[in-house]
Amino acid sequence: MLWMCVIFMFSAQEATVSKKTSGKTLVKIASTISKNFKKLPPKKKMEKVEPYQTAIRKAAHLTEYAILGILSYIAFLLHKKRKLVISATMLCTLYAVTDEIHQLFVKGRACRWYDVLIDTGGAIIGIMIIIGILKLIRKRDVIND
Repeated sequence: MLWMCVIFMFSAQEATVSKKTSGKTLVKIASTISKNFKKLPPKKKMEKVEPYQTAIRKAAHLTEYAILGILSYIAFLLHKKRKLVISATMLCTLYAVTDEIHQLFVKGRACRWYDVLIDTGGAIIGIMIIIGILKLIRKRDVIND
């Protein structure tokens, strides 16, 4: 539930604020990677990262929902629910739909069906990651017994 609140807070940001956040993130990444980039004036830095804004924003969608997928799977696992993958995926997809509808009411934001697909894809990736990790842990425990 806490991670859903984090996603909600990001979605509640007006488009201009959200764009600045992703732009600043890209500037920090580029500054870390390139010493020459670090030396550029702030306006030039923003111009350089502008073409990558969409990619970083979609990667953020994917990542935040991968985390939600992991947390959902674990929550259903701890509550001994059946059909863990389906339950976790459905929860994440439903939340992605409501998140996009929420953005209809945020200045400059929009409801996009392909963002729901990206979010659901991220959730599935997260679920597959946690399944893989749990299998490795179980395998290691069997070997160590």
